[in-house]
Amino acid sequence: MREKKSLEKLLNLTRHSEQVKTHDLSKKLAEQKEAALQLQQLKKYLSEYQHGSNLSLMPQLQNTRNFSLQLSQAINEQKQKTKQLEEQIKPSYKNWMMAKQRRAAVEDAIAESIDEQLENEERQLQKDLETYAARDLKQIL
Repeated sequence: MREKKSLEKLLNLTRHSEQVKTHDLSKKLAEQKEAALQLQQLKKYLSEYQHGSNLSLMPQLQNTRNFSLQLSQAINEQKQKTKQLEEQIKPSYKNWMMAKQRRAAVEDAIAESIDEQLENEERQLQKDLETYAARDLKQIL
């Protein structure tokens, strides 16, 4: 029984650890998704600006070029940010998976402990029944 309580405490700790790691992974995935969406938006702006502008006037051409360069720089920065976030997801995913596996292992250990305890109780009950039956048989004979 003491082992079962220890295992249950360990299970609570592993569940909590898994929840923390799940939250961390979810947060990083959301950040990465947001960065990827922002990158797509920047690329869309650049494409629309380059293809939608009437570039017949020279001053506008210079402004367009400057804006395109700034937008290209923003895209490159966003690509770097997205890549960094993707790299941060890998260890978080690994930590979450390990926490999930630890929790599952503790749950399995608890189930095995319960099964073993039930088997022991059944053996003891069978032994008690046999002892009782043997005593009754002696009294009858």
